[in-house]
Amino acid sequence: MTAVETPPVAPPVVLEKPLLDVRGVTKRFGGLTAVDDVNLTVEKGRIVSVIGPNGAGKTTLFNMIAGFYPPTAGTILFADHPIHRLQPHQITARGIARTFQNIRLFHNMTVVENVLVGMHPRLRSSAFGAIVRTPWFNREERAARLRAMQLLALLDLSRYATESAANLPYGMQRRLEVARALASDPQLLLLDEPTAGMNTQETAAMMALIRRLRDDLGIAVLLIEHDMRLVMGISERVSVLNYGRKIAEGSPQDVQGNDQVIEAYLGRRQAQHAETPS
Repeated sequence: MTAVETPPVAPPVVLEKPLLDVRGVTKRFGGLTAVDDVNLTVEKGRIVSVIGPNGAGKTTLFNMIAGFYPPTAGTILFADHPIHRLQPHQITARGIARTFQNIRLFHNMTVVENVLVGMHPRLRSSAFGAIVRTPWFNREERAARLRAMQLLALLDLSRYATESAANLPYGMQRRLEVARALASDPQLLLLDEPTAGMNTQETAAMMALIRRLRDDLGIAVLLIEHDMRLVMGISERVSVLNYGRKIAEGSPQDVQGNDQVIEAYLGRRQAQHAETPS
């Protein structure tokens, strides 16, 4: 009798845990529910976008992830550790950095000084060391300035290093915000409308920069954006919020053709009119 060969058993598939895991998060301000039972994940090295009409709860969600608001309900895990009760500086130290919809630079400081401020969570020198300028402080300061200049080079800002941040062109101020966020050495970068107010050329440059941050530095990116060309051109997954609830999630192509998403952006009557052949 011929023995029947037993096929090899495939090893079990081990699913990597997401870097960011938002579970059932809700935020209420009095009687207003700004974010309602939202789930969201971001894996290492991925680019994920959150879109939705004005007032959909996108920035409130960001503020909870970054520690500016505690959730009313739900949990937020980063690298499998809960962070939803931590302060913003503690979350930054864990490896999450963000930019803001409205630029928040230190306008009276130079460009390189703005980046150095972003390194604060990673610096270890004491106030005493800074006052007496110990050898350890001097070494750390030199290393920090070198790293700051490397980041400025990465974002094509080297020529502005000694300029006051207030004197930068608008698009370069946006880049400086990204450089300052990168200075904290994040694993996850939250970008809140990074191309707001930019022209077509500046938007294309920012899109290329975001890809480079992911490809060259391995940083995961979660962004809020209204420019659909950027969202559809750069995102690997898109989540859509409307009135605080997640109404759709998937690839850019899936989301773009979703009836609920079309209705959320156009309104019911306009959406029905758009579907009616002329």
